[in-house]
Amino acid sequence: MKAMFPIIENTCLKMSNFLKHEVANQSKDGVHFRDVTARFTTEVVTDTIFGVEAGTFAQEKALLCDLGAKLLDCFENVVNFFIITSIFPFLKRFRCFWIVSKTVGRGFEELMKKGMQFRSQSNSQRSDFLSFIMDLGSRQNLSLTEMTSHALTVYLDGYETTSITIPLVLYQLAKNQQAQEKLRNEIREYELNGGINYEAIQEMEYLDQVVNETMRVHPPIIIINKLCTESVKYPVNGRQVEIPRGMTVHIPIFSIHRNENNFPNPEEFIPERFDKERGGSKVFKEKCSFLPFGNGPRICL
Repeated sequence: MKAMFPIIENTCLKMSNFLKHEVANQSKDGVHFRDVTARFTTEVVTDTIFGVEAGTFAQEKALLCDLGAKLLDCFENVVNFFIITSIFPFLKRFRCFWIVSKTVGRGFEELMKKGMQFRSQSNSQRSDFLSFIMDLGSRQNLSLTEMTSHALTVYLDGYETTSITIPLVLYQLAKNQQAQEKLRNEIREYELNGGINYEAIQEMEYLDQVVNETMRVHPPIIIINKLCTESVKYPVNGRQVEIPRGMTVHIPIFSIHRNENNFPNPEEFIPERFDKERGGSKVFKEKCSFLPFGNGPRICL
């Protein structure tokens, strides 16, 4: 993440200039921030993963924004795949259908190919995902399709959840002026004392609380599945409930986050729940009551 920070910082500058331009034009409809953050995350993940600039803030309709949107349209296929294979597990052994459409898959393969060619020809050294995947491909003799598949996994993890969470953070801050002012003061304090850099962001405690509380109220993933690898028994309301090995357990993250036994006044936006003096997010994660991206070794990247 630290190695990616210059890319993120450069994209922030592009977004800032884009917003200044939009405000100067005084659009009657205002600025649709879901679109802005989609451009932002597309620019960041494309530069990080494929080593090329997407040009999302320079073009009205950037090609990669369109390609990313089409990729998300394939998400229904992902849901269908998991539903079908949970009913008929043996189908996992077969390649019955494409989860990602061939057009979208080939588009990203072409992007991966161009990124690798440019990196090889320029002999530039940069610590990013493209360097990692090229090294992995060389050591394990991966095909272009396999390397692109790895890249698309990271692309999806970084694109959709982030581009949704940022507008929700701003929405909650707009509704809660006191929290907005408190966060603004924290950011200004760092701006006046050395500026905003990777280390400064790691130290911003209230920023962390605001993001965590936003993801509690609006979890990026509302439900996850876990496969039980060994039979266990849990005490529930005075009786032992057994979960046998091989059973798939559905964990309702949205309901857990809104449970008043875990979070008093769960519908209210209270970033101070995650105050460091109260244990921060760690105390909730240890109890598995705060799971915005799941938990354990299979936590969402």
